[in-house]
Amino acid sequence: MTREKGDTWPKMLKHNYEKYGDSRRAMRHKHYGIWQPYTWKDYYLNVKYLALGLLSLGFKPGDKLLIIGDNAPEWYYAELAAQANHGVSVGLYSDLVPSELRYFAENSEPDLPSFKTRNRLISYSRSGKNSHNSKR
Repeated sequence: MTREKGDTWPKMLKHNYEKYGDSRRAMRHKHYGIWQPYTWKDYYLNVKYLALGLLSLGFKPGDKLLIIGDNAPEWYYAELAAQANHGVSVGLYSDLVPSELRYFAENSEPDLPSFKTRNRLISYSRSGKNSHNSKR
């Protein structure tokens, strides 16, 4: 990474947003068999608003965000949103069984969970990692 672009991923994202905006794709993701493009503006704004949402929920520097999902843009938004708030992301793929979710949730001690779908939330809830065990 060069200094002009930034020394963190969120700073590099901001640099690319300012440089490319809507004129270049940052990534593509296949949704129902059709490739969906995401520009640097899309990427930046999703991360920005998710980071602000995390702050409104009390996420603070050093906190851990547990991300449960698939290899999709939402995962990257959540990861960079946590980093933008000087936090840490802990990513788990959505095909883990409840006992595996419980193991990682207990050992990573997340401050907030993030889910791509309602089914992942249900699976996480059934894993036994409920509100009286969570930090929040």
